[in-house]
Amino acid sequence: MRIITSGGRSGRSSSLELLRILAALMIVARHLVGENALDVSVQALSLLKVACQSVVYAGGKVGVVLFFLISAWFLCEGEQTPRGCARRVWIMER
Repeated sequence: MRIITSGGRSGRSSSLELLRILAALMIVARHLVGENALDVSVQALSLLKVACQSVVYAGGKVGVVLFFLISAWFLCEGEQTPRGCARRVWIMER
């Protein structure tokens, strides 16, 4: 995301980029818990199982929503013209 600073220059919003990276890591962690060879749901009840299922597994779903919303925000920023939108679609579909 580009923001206009007081000097008129555009800068990057590192906080949104950091949140996007964090969301990607949450998605990867969810896949490590839910899609590995050692299924967490069949393990005996333990603190690790509760932590994996409640924090990491649910956090991955939140990460998907965050990643999608931030990506949509980056795609929608700036002036929108029909030619610019068609160009973005062409680049994404290549």
